[in-house]
Amino acid sequence: MLGDPRLARDFQGAVLDAGVPAFCWKDMSYDGSPLLFVATQVCGLREFSVEPTTLEFNPRRPVDGSSRAKVEAAVALYCGRRII
Repeated sequence: MLGDPRLARDFQGAVLDAGVPAFCWKDMSYDGSPLLFVATQVCGLREFSVEPTTLEFNPRRPVDGSSRAKVEAAVALYCGRRII
């Protein structure tokens, strides 16, 4: 996996799909919404946060179009699926 980003991404996706956190958001859990959990974990792994000074993702916070596009691109890159 070390030399192959595709294998590393596939492994991270499998671990996240199983509900294992890779990033510590205080306000997100797998039990609430598995798809949202994966999406927020990917954002943490990609070092993208609307508010980088906190460990709270706050998924109901309003975001502008540019921030939303960055989140969607990060999720699509890691998971191969779009957020609707």
